[in-house]
Amino acid sequence: DAPLCDCGGRGHLGAVASGRGVLAAARRAAAADPAGFSTSRLAALCGGGHPDAIGNPALAKAIAEGDAFATGVLRGTLVPLAQAVSAVFTSIGVCRFILMGGFALAVGERYRVLLVEELVRQGCFGLSADRVNALVSLGAPDDDHGLLGAGRLLAARGHPSPPLTDRPPT
Repeated sequence: DAPLCDCGGRGHLGAVASGRGVLAAARRAAAADPAGFSTSRLAALCGGGHPDAIGNPALAKAIAEGDAFATGVLRGTLVPLAQAVSAVFTSIGVCRFILMGGFALAVGERYRVLLVEELVRQGCFGLSADRVNALVSLGAPDDDHGLLGAGRLLAARGHPSPPLTDRPPT
């Protein structure tokens, strides 16, 4: 019954907690609770209609505006994400989690706050709410996060940057 991931597998974090995963969850929730959906801000943003009319821009806007229906959907998808964050923290001690991706950044600070609330609810290895809050931040709205992280890792490990030339490497 686990959601289908883009890779063809089932139940992967991307199938549940990515923008596509949250969208699929919202459509399932709207189909399962038409009365709740029809009175939501999300429904109004989608023309009041069919679950298939839900798109990520409307979903992100509804969550950012505090719509209870849309926020409830996001809260459900944050459970496995918070479990993954806690697992990474407890297994290897990563102490900084930067949220990136179009959907999380479109929702903005509310996404971060809701994730922190879920981490605190789950216990996050006994950390205080303030400490959990300090672990999680929003990234910049660009596509540079992975490159910056890889560059910093290489620099920390003492790998020199290759010289920039017009010639291909030999």
